[in-house]
Amino acid sequence: HKDQPFFLYLAFNAVRTPMHATDDRLSRFTSIADEERRTYAAMLTAMDEGVGKVLDTLNAAHLEENTLIFFFSDNGGPTMLGTTINGSINKPLRGSKRTTLEGGIHVPFVVQWKGKLKGGAVYNQPVIQLDVLPTALAAAGVTAKPDWRLDGVNLLPHLQGEVTAPPHTRLYWRLGEQWAVRQGDWKLVRYDQTLDTPGATSVPSRIKVTPPRLYNLARDLGETHDLAAEQSEKVSELLGGWKDWSTQLAQPLWGPGSSPAEGKKAE
Repeated sequence: HKDQPFFLYLAFNAVRTPMHATDDRLSRFTSIADEERRTYAAMLTAMDEGVGKVLDTLNAAHLEENTLIFFFSDNGGPTMLGTTINGSINKPLRGSKRTTLEGGIHVPFVVQWKGKLKGGAVYNQPVIQLDVLPTALAAAGVTAKPDWRLDGVNLLPHLQGEVTAPPHTRLYWRLGEQWAVRQGDWKLVRYDQTLDTPGATSVPSRIKVTPPRLYNLARDLGETHDLAAEQSEKVSELLGGWKDWSTQLAQPLWGPGSSPAEGKKAE
């Protein structure tokens, strides 16, 4: 489809479990003593090579200048009990895949459009994967209709420097009883208490979550100093915004927080 507009979605299974890598790639990382971490590095290299093949093909077809490319991870590394641990390291972030702490939701996100965007720049305002659809629509010249109720925003004017305001006033997350809301540097979050019991050897049958905890990510990216007690007004403000947002969402059909009856129908 190189002679007409096209869309490609490519999802790599690396670096998910099971952990395995080819001998030639493993041989590049003999300096890494930990076998799991060494395999992780080799699997990541395989994914990098796959991404490189895509970019090389675009370049060979003279399409690189006019192709909008997004690269991002679907979640943070799985590092906690109850997840498929794969050798990830999320430091300096706290938390893991399957949590609403930064270690679960703060991920690599790269955008390239050589003919439209300046290379090598870093955009420091919070964005979210939901922004991909509106941005791609805008790139294709499609006007989003209000009744589509898209959650994301078109990032192009922000990335091109035409708009200096942040793309989002607030960002929201919900995973069962875990949730988070971010406004500027402030983040209010409830997360899986398993993270606070590092000596645990088994996962409880039902996830227990913390009370709402408030962090200032500019000063405390590792989410270690809860400010909820001294910033009660900020807690109320963010909690109210999250509740308003959450009531607009449909009931999940599966996973944490789903209705058993609806889940059975979906199954």
